[in-house]
Amino acid sequence: KQIIVAGGSTATPNALATPALVDLDSDGDVDFAYAGDLLGNMWKFNLSANNPSSWGVAFGSPSSPQPLFVATDSGGTPQPITSAAEVTRHFSGDGYQLYFGTGKYLEATDIATTSQQTFYSIWDKEISPTTISGRGDLQEQTVTTTVSASGNLYRTTSANPVAWDAPVVAGGTKRGWFMDLPFSGERSVSKSTLYG
Repeated sequence: KQIIVAGGSTATPNALATPALVDLDSDGDVDFAYAGDLLGNMWKFNLSANNPSSWGVAFGSPSSPQPLFVATDSGGTPQPITSAAEVTRHFSGDGYQLYFGTGKYLEATDIATTSQQTFYSIWDKEISPTTISGRGDLQEQTVTTTVSASGNLYRTTSANPVAWDAPVVAGGTKRGWFMDLPFSGERSVSKSTLYG
């Protein structure tokens, strides 16, 4: 089954990153897949139907597919997603939490790029599924200190509370968080690993 997603042209080609696969009911079959692309789209694919002809993008329609989320920098420029997301159950039990970074290191010209890249954690709701409109739906986190010791860099980050359901902070409910990578040219090009 071929599933068509939006975006891409000869001038600005597009491609999917490695998908993250989810078995919702632990029966050994993949029910959903998440995959980012070079245009910053994080797609969710619904593969739960027994008949592959019913598989497709989870949001929008076959003629107008919509991504779960589009990663953009603070100026609205799309950020490429080139590695698989780490996916876990959301702590509430409602849906999944995705963790992924942005950045591209595929072409010779990428070596010199200094565009702002970001690490994201977004909540894909299961009970009332909707897309995430952008950074405004996410809580900002920051790298607060960077220390070099024994040839390694160590960072501490903010722990700004995320208002998942009840607005505990100004700005209303949030669907996750984002953290801009602080160094010029810094990017995330490998799969994230979740500890704890």
